[in-house]
Amino acid sequence: MICGVVNAQHEALVRLKMRGPGGIESDVDFIVDSGFTASLTLPRGVVTALGLPRHSGSNAVLADGIVRQFDVFAAEVEWDGTWRRVFVSVIDAESELSLT
Repeated sequence: MICGVVNAQHEALVRLKMRGPGGIESDVDFIVDSGFTASLTLPRGVVTALGLPRHSGSNAVLADGIVRQFDVFAAEVEWDGTWRRVFVSVIDAESELSLT
């Protein structure tokens, strides 16, 4: 079972273990966004620290109608005791996500 917490801003948070192709592992706190249906999203610094390889690029339409381009990277996440391959979208803005 994956458990999380609700922070002072009323956001649901879960901590997941992630790893890159070089075997670097780290716990990452994620804000659960029930309105977002694509990949996990991380700041570029976390992607760089894990050494994630770029998989592709994509576009997204934001809530204000602006279209933004972003990079997509391949990673693995430990989900309920099993490592699973996932795609990670990169955001260049400041984020509350942390790498520990």
